[in-house]
Amino acid sequence: MKARLARLVIELRWPLIVLMLAGMVSAAMAIASWYIEMSKGKEYQQVQNRLRAAQLALNNVQREETDLHAYRGRYDSLAARGVFGQEQRLSWVEYMRNLSNRGLLQSVNYEIATQRPIAGTGFPQANSIEMLASRIQLKMGFLHEEDLVRTLEELWQSSAGFYRVEACVVKRKDGVVAPGVGENLVADCRLEWITMRPRANVK
Repeated sequence: MKARLARLVIELRWPLIVLMLAGMVSAAMAIASWYIEMSKGKEYQQVQNRLRAAQLALNNVQREETDLHAYRGRYDSLAARGVFGQEQRLSWVEYMRNLSNRGLLQSVNYEIATQRPIAGTGFPQANSIEMLASRIQLKMGFLHEEDLVRTLEELWQSSAGFYRVEACVVKRKDGVVAPGVGENLVADCRLEWITMRPRANVK
């Protein structure tokens, strides 16, 4: 019950703010009209200034509300994919182990570099969001070409994070491999594991 109430308060926050400011604008307009009839001096100018300030505040809130709705879907999608927060390296290792157990990978070797900040654009409140990336050198053995495609597709769609494939070299192994046994292909890929988090120095 408390959780539902909290979500409801969050969803109603912007409409309530807009409603409050709309009331402020209406009140300011009424006061301005009264002063037009009663005064032509300093008081009238002060009311005009208040009216303009209230209108500006309303415009800003309405614009922020529009931005909030525009980016909410994108944020939820990225959050569901594990993009926000700390890297879950243990989860990633477990995910790769699961691919191997399912038979998609005949062998796997990887090296994850130290996480580093990267430049990013196209996201709201960029000054408060820090984008980070860890380079992954991933070497995988496959029985069929389709297994490589399926592995990269599953990695892309997984909730283990967001990945950008920078390079991927596929070679066929020398020698004759018995059908259905061992690995025929070796893929040497370089990925960027991208995550986001709030900047530590922004309050």
